[in-house]
Amino acid sequence: MEEQKQLGRVKRILPSEPMIDPGELAEKAYQDIAQIFAKNITQAYKETGDYLFENFFDSDIERVRKKDPVSKESFHQLTLKFQDRGKGAPSKTLLYDSLALLVQKHDLEGFQTFGKLGTSQQLALLPVKDIEQKKKIITKAVQENLSVRQLKERIAKGKRKKPSKSYRAELKGLKKELEKRLATIQKLPEKKEGKVSFNEIEEALTELIAKVEGLIEGLEKTK
Repeated sequence: MEEQKQLGRVKRILPSEPMIDPGELAEKAYQDIAQIFAKNITQAYKETGDYLFENFFDSDIERVRKKDPVSKESFHQLTLKFQDRGKGAPSKTLLYDSLALLVQKHDLEGFQTFGKLGTSQQLALLPVKDIEQKKKIITKAVQENLSVRQLKERIAKGKRKKPSKSYRAELKGLKKELEKRLATIQKLPEKKEGKVSFNEIEEALTELIAKVEGLIEGLEKTK
């Protein structure tokens, strides 16, 4: 049964049985969403996300997360219509962003600080996949009243820090391996091989371990 609501609100156009033509569904969705984006852009993202959620994803957030619409052909045709949009019409990116914002809102449900951010700031957060990390960024953004540009810079800076975590892990592994090798050498009989004595080997490895430990401590301070 087709359910219609007032213009500007979500309209369920996908029947319980797949009798509607995919092209017809895509065309109607395109016209409806174009009307939504002709209004306030902030509200448009929400209404478009709700519209797609109900009509193409059967109100199933996991379908949205997996990018698995009920009518794949209809959704594909819809994206093509937005791809071939005319001047001033919403783009395909706005379509996907509306769905991404919907998922993000669901993931942060109950985290009230998120609601204090504007739509542009919420869009800037989409590349951040880790929810706990995202919450920390949101808290900082609100506390420091970050602009969209500043928020993007903060997120980009966080991404650049990721290699430090990798370096830290590698150096910790190296330190552990050196300590293991040193322990093995210390069990060998103390003798001189060629021009190198046992004490020189032990001292060199001990100094190397200390240097690696110093590097690890330096990376810890950059967290």
